[in-house]
Amino acid sequence: MYEIFVFDLDGTLLNSRKEMTDRTIEALRTLEDAGIGVVICTGRSFLSFKPFMDELNPSFPIILQNGAVILSKDGRILRQSILRSDVVEKLFELFGLKDSIIFTFSKTSPDRFTGGFSDENPFMKYVDSTRKLMEFVDDPKNILRMNIEFIEVGIFRKKWMGVEILEKLNSANLSGEVSLIVSNFLSDTGFFEIFGPEVSKGRALKFLEKHLGISTKKMVFIGDNYNDIDAMRIAGLSVAMGNSPDEVKKVADMVVPSCDEEGVSYLVREMMRGGLK
Repeated sequence: MYEIFVFDLDGTLLNSRKEMTDRTIEALRTLEDAGIGVVICTGRSFLSFKPFMDELNPSFPIILQNGAVILSKDGRILRQSILRSDVVEKLFELFGLKDSIIFTFSKTSPDRFTGGFSDENPFMKYVDSTRKLMEFVDDPKNILRMNIEFIEVGIFRKKWMGVEILEKLNSANLSGEVSLIVSNFLSDTGFFEIFGPEVSKGRALKFLEKHLGISTKKMVFIGDNYNDIDAMRIAGLSVAMGNSPDEVKKVADMVVPSCDEEGVSYLVREMMRGGLK
């Protein structure tokens, strides 16, 4: 019997319109009523996640920013991986401030900073949706002077530049200081996220295992994107949404209908009936 269901947010609980349907919310309540824990595990920051807090009403820890921040249900920090200021400064030297977003952990806006974006950046829809949380800065030194804790430097680069990014991090002797996560691809561009050490959704599940005393083999992980893959590999049961890239589907134990087809509702309904083994 699985004791915890761990859900990604965007593309999993949220449909393509960034909404949670009534059936999806009902599915989560069905799990909780059956004594099964519901954990949210998202790449979003606290402020990006906050609009969904009331709907979700989490009763278990909340995993944010791909596991860099883990909060208790009442908002206390259980785990936080910080990017040191000197590391962030090196990242600015390697990748610049343009087409980059520097994230902090903050419960007040802004929680991210940028030097601007290229007109051809295919992620501009995402950027526009988060502008109210963002501050534009001309000089990286202005960011480094701030008394803030850095969580992540996200960079938009062509898909084929992933190996080059790794090589740059290694040449700057940063491989042991950072975690590189490929979050998503749009067209020929990827969003590459650089966190502090030991950050991933899979490592977040291992933290939950120790914190809650529940084996990862007793966890179901449901996700839809590249940053979900390592968590899928260690969960007792891994589930990919129908809208997932093929590379993600290949890792999962099963594939359910897409987020726009209420795949989470389907999964919970069938598992409660004993229809999915």
